[in-house]
Amino acid sequence: MSPLPALLLAALAGAPFSAPSAPALRCLPDDSGFLVMRLRGSLEADLDWRGAGLDCTGMSRPDGRGLRLRFAGQSRGGHLAVVFAVSAIDEGETASGVPVNLTLLDEAGERIYGTR
Repeated sequence: MSPLPALLLAALAGAPFSAPSAPALRCLPDDSGFLVMRLRGSLEADLDWRGAGLDCTGMSRPDGRGLRLRFAGQSRGGHLAVVFAVSAIDEGETASGVPVNLTLLDEAGERIYGTR
């Protein structure tokens, strides 16, 4: 992998891009969190991450406006992370119909997919 994608992976994921060695971060205290998604295109996968098979984190965007939600799990024999970035919302606000950037970090194929 060239230095630029590795740098982007680290910046988007907030940590080195490898399967977590520590216990997964629980999305909800009762393990009821989940992410179900169908990916079609150059990356084909049906994701159904739940409970211990899902780790997630949330954080403010670097500029302090908006948030990022990161979900990760196993897919296609490797670690895959899905990052949702919302810029049009602040802490404590609710919204609908706001633009969301989506980034997929694929360790198995060492690729980054994202919206603009």
